[in-house]
This record gives sequence, C-alpha cells and structure tokens, in this order.
Amino acid sequence: MKNFLSVICFFLVFSGFAQDTLVTHKTRKLLSISHFRSHGIALTKEDSLNWVFHKNDTLVPVENFPSEGLNKVKVRYEPRNEEFLKIYKPAVFGHTEELQEKSTIKVWKDPIKLFFDPSVPEAHRKELLQFSEEVATGIDSLRVTEVQERAKSNFLVFYRNSEEDFDQEQRISNNRNSGFYVSWNGKQQINRGVIKVNAYKVYQEKDQLDLLKYHFFKALGYFHFSPKIPCKGYLSGCPVKRELLSEDLDVLKYHYSYGMCKGIDMESFDKIHRDSRKTLEEHPDAEIFLVHQN
Repeated sequence: MKNFLSVICFFLVFSGFAQDTLVTHKTRKLLSISHFRSHGIALTKEDSLNWVFHKNDTLVPVENFPSEGLNKVKVRYEPRNEEFLKIYKPAVFGHTEELQEKSTIKVWKDPIKLFFDPSVPEAHRKELLQFSEEVATGIDSLRVTEVQERAKSNFLVFYRNSEEDFDQEQRISNNRNSGFYVSWNGKQQINRGVIKVNAYKVYQEKDQLDLLKYHFFKALGYFHFSPKIPCKGYLSGCPVKRELLSEDLDVLKYHYSYGMCKGIDMESFDKIHRDSRKTLEEHPDAEIFLVHQN
C-alpha cells in the first residue's frame, strides 16, 4: 500500500511563469495540480479561473492553497547527484525490489529519549551517549537525550548477560547476537525503539560495543544497507568491524534534512527528483521549495 498519501508535503515553484494573456511577466507561486489530486484536496470552480497551463501541465496559484489549520515549514528543495542517490536509496528503501515496493522514509519526529537498563555496563552507556552526540552533531531535527525513568523513555537499551535473563523484547530474535526493533505511526514517524544485546553470546566487550552502536545507528532511520558504501561503514552489508564513515553521515544528514518529503515511498521519491530536475532544466532560474507539515 502506498503510504505517501498520509504525508503533507508539497512543491512550490517560484519562477517567471505567466499566462499568455498577460502583457508583463511577474513572479508567481504555482503548484502542479497533480499534487492537489494526489493528496485528495478538492479544487473549486473559482480556483480554475486562475490556473496556468504550461508545457502540458496545469499549475495552480498557491494563494488558493488550503492552509487553514496547517503548521507548515517551507524549505528549499535540496538537489542531489545520482551518485549520492545510489548510496541513499538502498540504505533507506532496501536493495531488493520486494523491500523497495513497501519501504518508506521513516524518521524520529520527537526527541529520542534513551533509557539504559541496569544490565548495560556503565562504560557502554557512556560510549553510546558519546556516539549519539557525534552522529547527531549538526542535525537540528535529530535530538538524543538520556532519561532516568523508563516510563519517560521512548528507546530502551538492555543486555541479556545470561540465557536465563528476562527477555524484554521478544520480537528481536535470540538466534542472533543482537538486534533492534522500532515502531512508527501512520505518518511513518518512528516513535519507539529497542536494542537488545545477547552479551552471553558475545564474549569480547569491544564486540558488544560495536553491536550496540551499529544497531543504534540503523534504528535512527530503520535503515537497510547500501552496496555502494565501503565495507567498514555502518550502512554497508559486510559482516566486519565497523567505523563511522562520511558516507554514513551523509545519508543520515540528508535523511533528517527538510530538503525531502518524509514518509514517502521510493516511487514518489524518484518522481520528486525527476520532476525537480526537469523543472530546473527548463527554468534554470526557478526556485523550488517543499512545504512540510511541522
């Protein structure tokens, strides 16, 4: 099922489009009619009086855009080259057609509030908090804090130090050394996360830490892996010791930028980039913005 219909995110194109009947060209704010239709927004007969027809597309002045009750953020569209998109898309939507057909862009909308179970060593708690600060630096929309009460948290971290220890998240398979689990709402916003490390299966403390940071990074966007990322990266598919690479951080920063709509599937993601590139090729002076519901 397509999930992008639940997301409020529209294009605004600022350019020199003008109706043929106008003598002088003026800057107008226009939105393709397809974006209204795809979001189920009705347009009135009065709206149609102001439509602009340009290159087989119908454009609607955004002065008529229904904005009542919407808390909106307008951000300039952020174009990215094909090489970066070849890295980003498998990491977010998966590397197989089956995954890509059902995956959507997922982010944490609210701050991540980490709670560390007493089973987690103090040194591991400190190192993950330091790691979270490192990856979130410069990303205003990604905030990570620690809370002292489990009831006030939305992200649990726990270790099983023996096979008899209580399993606080059985949806993470014990056939593996470790894993993470996240859930999200209808807007594809992640609202809860868990990391489990079966420490009794992982003897070296350094290996436990590596797994802890690896799963935390992937839980920041329900990430898959990207074949285009070097083997030692967090978002690579290689079963090796990992380190944080610039490619990992580039994916994370773009993922949390407002330069792309959130909650959309890969088909919609590709269409936004394709349409934007086409607009910029035809109208180099155009300014393209995305309007998000905040």
